[in-house]
Amino acid sequence: DFCLSRGLGDVYKRQIGNDVVVIIFKEGNQPFDPLILTNQFNHIFIVIQKIAQDGPTRYRMSVANKTGVGSYEPQLPDPPIFEKNEFFKDFLLTKCINSERASLRSPEFHSKMVRTANEFLQNIHAMYN
Repeated sequence: DFCLSRGLGDVYKRQIGNDVVVIIFKEGNQPFDPLILTNQFNHIFIVIQKIAQDGPTRYRMSVANKTGVGSYEPQLPDPPIFEKNEFFKDFLLTKCINSERASLRSPEFHSKMVRTANEFLQNIHAMYN
């Protein structure tokens, strides 16, 4: 929203536009709306928000998927709150990897990958035929 509301849409497209999984570090209590980030590649939005409290640093995690993305592990615990430690780092990394793999198997990505592969093979055939 920072980039889009300040006329920096091109910055957003160059920096985030081709990423399948987007991690958002959210401040404040305003809900995150994944519909503000509209492009053909962003399919998973993992939202991390620091919990204001005394004691160890803790984070709340939420995940939004585009329609067509199948389920993937690890599932978020209930409540989805994590202490800042190795477990959280490993959980987040695993969530990112598995969510990207699930996105690439979605019908939308599959058709794009097939089309791209066909074009690539046609170009190779044309070059060496």
